[in-house]
Amino acid sequence: MKKFKLMSMLTLVLLLGAGQIACDNVKDSDLQATASQIVANIQNTGNIKVSVTDKVATLSGNLENDATKLKIEASVLAIDGIE
Repeated sequence: MKKFKLMSMLTLVLLLGAGQIACDNVKDSDLQATASQIVANIQNTGNIKVSVTDKVATLSGNLENDATKLKIEASVLAIDGIE
């Protein structure tokens, strides 16, 4: 029984480590494409542009209200890989 628990724990640690490495391999261009698509699907986003450098998203443009701004910021920050 102890062997089974130990093997299970080692397997879990290995999988978590592999998942972490996989997350680090996400390209900025992929993150930017995802963020741009999400922003385009939000109503009243106007001319908002998204750029991603070193996994940090930068939004530029003008909006009519703060509620839309907050929605866009939250949506982009929710993307796995954006810091």
